[in-house]
Amino acid sequence: MLIQAERFGTSIRCTPRHSESLRINRQMAAEEAAGKASVKMSFPLVLCIFPATFIVLAGPTIIQLVQSSLFN
Repeated sequence: MLIQAERFGTSIRCTPRHSESLRINRQMAAEEAAGKASVKMSFPLVLCIFPATFIVLAGPTIIQLVQSSLFN
């Protein structure tokens, strides 16, 4: 920022405040993107990962129940 201020002839006194505002804007944009990411990941999680996990965890139990004497 200091090099650009010197090159363009702007005041060096305003440069730290300008760089701080740019840093705050980048941080806010990153926080917003992180907030949106959780919403975007929830649909694939519910549609793909949860059913597969349920099948893996509940599958053997269901097979044992069907093969047991309860259903014969």
